Amino acid sequence: VYFQRETSHVLLDNLLKQHQSIGYCQDCMRWERMKQNSGDCPSCKKPYVVAGPVWTGALWDADLAAKIASHAEKQGTPESQRITETIAAEARIPSLGFYDVHEACRKLKCSPPPVDKVIATLRRERQRASYTHFSPWSIRSTASSATFLKTIRQLS
Repeated sequence: VYFQRETSHVLLDNLLKQHQSIGYCQDCMRWERMKQNSGDCPSCKKPYVVAGPVWTGALWDADLAAKIASHAEKQGTPESQRITETIAAEARIPSLGFYDVHEACRKLKCSPPPVDKVIATLRRERQRASYTHFSPWSIRSTASSATFLKTIRQLS
């Protein structure tokens, strides 16, 4: 079954609450859920680039992603194993947005450190971090943008 139809104004209201705007600060790389379609970054006071309203609820089912990765490990190709393992790891991180290491380095005017070192350093700082499934230079993490940028500076 791909879809199940339910009729309930309570369910609908709960779904609508998961549609919000997303603000992104191009200066400090901060992501934020927003109720309105405009606003300034509280960190650096620059205007957000805003998209939305968009779905801001859960993007995936972490248990299902883990089962798919387990199946691919047993029967998949090396490429399918790699991508499903990455998605399973990424699905366990409840964060909005992602960080691009190369974009951060352009902002900081430094050389990019190896992404695996950035991930390991964030994890040592008790942040959840993983590669993204769509870019080898991007990280999904629970770290704040300030923590992420500090980590890049330390490793460069």
